[in-house]
Amino acid sequence: MITVVGLGPGEPDAVPAAALRALAEASVVFSPSLPAALEAALTAVLGAAPQPLPPLAGLPPGAAIAAPDAEAHRLARVMPDALTFPDREALRARAIGAQVARLAAVGLELRRECPWDREQTAATIVPHTIEEAFEVAEALPA
Repeated sequence: MITVVGLGPGEPDAVPAAALRALAEASVVFSPSLPAALEAALTAVLGAAPQPLPPLAGLPPGAAIAAPDAEAHRLARVMPDALTFPDREALRARAIGAQVARLAAVGLELRRECPWDREQTAATIVPHTIEEAFEVAEALPA
């Protein structure tokens, strides 16, 4: 059985201890490309760097795939028979949280760097937000 392990949001100091224990129990650990600091942290704890992720069909039994939560959730969705850590519902919730955090970071960056954004208030941004929502709805497949 393959286990997909969520590493938290992707920051080295935010990897759950239980995720590290799950990886330590695996026969081999694979990962998609990780930020250098996260890969170094895993290497320090596991004693070896995760191996590059091969095609999913070629994974040996007992292997684990380590990835930040959003990527781990994506992998779990394409591997319905894999175990997940945390369980699928918790991994989904953590992946959503990671994406919301990314969105909030974009908002902060815009408020900091864009003069137009800095001038907006809740009242002035509403018409633009409604327009953007309609654009998103039109872009979604039926």
